[in-house]
Amino acid sequence: MSPRTTAWLKALLLLIPTGLGVGLVAFLATRRPGPERLPAVERKTAVRSLQVTGCDVVPRVLGYGTVEPRRVWQAVAQVSGRIVEKFPNLETGVLVPADTLLLAIDPREYVQAVREIEASIASLEVQLVEIDTQEVNTRASLAIENRSLELALTELGRKQDMFATGKIPQSQVDAEERTVLALRSGVQNLQNSLRLNGVKRSSLRASIAASQARLESARLRLSYTRIEAPFNCRLSRVSVEQAQSVNAGQLLLEAHGLDVAEVSAQVPIHWLARLLSDDRAPLSLPEILSQDIITRLGFEADVRLQMGDDVARWEARVDRFSGSLDPSTRTIGVVVAVDNPYGMAVPGRRPPLLQGMFCEVELRGPVKRERILIPRAALHGDEVYLIDADDRLQRRKVEVDFALFDFLCLRSGLVHGERIVLSDLIPAIDGMLLSPQEDETMRAAMLEAAGGEDGG
Repeated sequence: MSPRTTAWLKALLLLIPTGLGVGLVAFLATRRPGPERLPAVERKTAVRSLQVTGCDVVPRVLGYGTVEPRRVWQAVAQVSGRIVEKFPNLETGVLVPADTLLLAIDPREYVQAVREIEASIASLEVQLVEIDTQEVNTRASLAIENRSLELALTELGRKQDMFATGKIPQSQVDAEERTVLALRSGVQNLQNSLRLNGVKRSSLRASIAASQARLESARLRLSYTRIEAPFNCRLSRVSVEQAQSVNAGQLLLEAHGLDVAEVSAQVPIHWLARLLSDDRAPLSLPEILSQDIITRLGFEADVRLQMGDDVARWEARVDRFSGSLDPSTRTIGVVVAVDNPYGMAVPGRRPPLLQGMFCEVELRGPVKRERILIPRAALHGDEVYLIDADDRLQRRKVEVDFALFDFLCLRSGLVHGERIVLSDLIPAIDGMLLSPQEDETMRAAMLEAAGGEDGG
């Protein structure tokens, strides 16, 4: 058999099984039923949801500042001298009751000055009594001299009549006239003495008044030698020791009052405007900065201090606004006061408010009734994703009134009972089918924030 014939036989042996296999597959394919057509099913997108409800919302803002005592007293020496007496426990941090003697400067020099002026006044008063006595005597002498003058004038008239009839010579008339003139001179001298007594009395009284003023000044300087606590206070600085000589104008110690502590919290002015605005009309900047706005709108405040895992709280009152607006940060200081910060201290839980503590201040405005609150994450631009009755997505525009930490209080756009999407949908297509799951944790946090508890 030739080689060519052998090749054809090999090819034929290979093609026959292959053809049989293809034919068998084609036969089976024609006998198999076609694919079953299933109805189209729409896919649901799982989302976190929240059913909004109207609730009372307490507008709040946070500020931060350091504690300062309302009253700070600096004891500055008004007189010079040596410290001769000192409060036994005159140390920084010690609490001191009001009117406690803290320091005493050697008073002997100032006591001597007081005594000298008192002696000078006594001498002047003696001279005044002497002038009064002299005036009494002068008036008595003047009365006698006036009577003598009257008699001499009568005698002069009688002698002038006798001279006219030639009974006496002119010399007797002249002698009588000289007597009258002498008596008139005496009366004039006594009257001049009385006038001078009035001038002397006025001069002595002026000297006494000047001496009394110097005495008051000397007694005041003497009182400066005793340095007493003007109110219940805590010593914050002591700069003097026993037997030390001090000079006038030298700072001796500093103390802080215990009755009121203050915190000046810096708050952005636009936050404060939202906090103060009521539902009728927003307040202007002059109205916001007016002091009567505090009582008119009924502010409330808390002061908080972070202590590790614990937070100490104090109830405070909004006292006033600071005098100016910081142009760089657009913030204004709101001063809150805590009454009796030492008496409210609880060992291990709440320390007294001391100068320099950095605290958080929460300001609360008037309650806004039945307002809709939503999480910040639920707002997309000016829209929220709403879930309709068929669990399909709708977009709706809303108007925000103010922010409350991680939440937004709406002015309009949603009503009680509607559901919103909390998840971030990409893409968010109107009408898409959703599988909502209520986020109870978010609801609890939202109600907590609305009620004025710590939400941020």
